[in-house]
Amino acid sequence: MNMRKGLSLWLTIEAVALLVLGLLALVVPEFAGLTATIIFGWILLVSGGVGLASAFGAASHAHKGLSIASSVVALACGALLLIDPAAGAAGLTLLLAVYLLLDGVTLLGMAIHHRAGSGARWVWLLLAGMLDLVLAFILAALTPHASAGLLGIIVAADLIFAGIALLLFNRAPDLVP
Repeated sequence: MNMRKGLSLWLTIEAVALLVLGLLALVVPEFAGLTATIIFGWILLVSGGVGLASAFGAASHAHKGLSIASSVVALACGALLLIDPAAGAAGLTLLLAVYLLLDGVTLLGMAIHHRAGSGARWVWLLLAGMLDLVLAFILAALTPHASAGLLGIIVAADLIFAGIALLLFNRAPDLVP
């Protein structure tokens, strides 16, 4: 059996599934965002539970106290995401806004630092920093409902681009025989 042919079929099936899921997420982005938040909440709950089991179940644990603390944080965050997914989506969006704010300030600092000796190249750092700041303020101003929608759009874009990438990868000719 030709390995490439079997692989090609499964890659096509996966790509189409990703595209369909991505388009569905784009049609109902709030639902997709809340679903992603709930899934992330469950991941945190399970990882926190396994972490606690590991911390208490192991005969010796290198950093038992830190492992317990990490597990409790995961359990608490996971529970909060599951108790109120809309607030969880807003929290995740706010976390992204804080990251963009800090990254934007850092990029602006780098632009100012490199302004003197890099010719016009420092402008790219300046523009990237300014974009980060604008995006941070937009995200911080979103309502919880809009936050869930934004997460859904991000999930949709990721699924759609992954599906397209798999289709293109699958269609590309083998360069090495």
